[in-house]
Amino acid sequence: MRKILPPTLLLFIIGLMIILHFVFPILIIFSFPFNLIGVALLLAGLTLSIKGSKKFERESTTVMTFDIPTILVTNGLYQYSRNPMYLGFLLMLLGFWILLGSLSNLILVIAFFLITDNYYIRFEEKVLHQKFGAAYSEYRKRVRKWI
Repeated sequence: MRKILPPTLLLFIIGLMIILHFVFPILIIFSFPFNLIGVALLLAGLTLSIKGSKKFERESTTVMTFDIPTILVTNGLYQYSRNPMYLGFLLMLLGFWILLGSLSNLILVIAFFLITDNYYIRFEEKVLHQKFGAAYSEYRKRVRKWI
């Protein structure tokens, strides 16, 4: 099976959201100007994801989901969330959902969360535990998975 990277899944879901919004909008629950709150969430999520990624670059470890990390990053944003990049992706999708305003897209946001939590994060946590052992276990006890 080919491994789909999280940013690819994010872009795929955004594309599906646009299609679903125009083809099958169940109910518009956020309309102008309230839907503009979505822009703030989109920008917050983008900022969070970029900062999380840049932290990995500064620490000289991989940002790629399926690569083996070289160090355990536990400071900066990572002292508050074990997965700030994924949290940022989720905030972007929530923002996009609110911006479009269609209830039908909430299904896709939930699907992204479930895939990320049950596939990507589960995979990464297994690798981190194998690589860093007790240090990762302690970090996991101290810091929440999402927020």
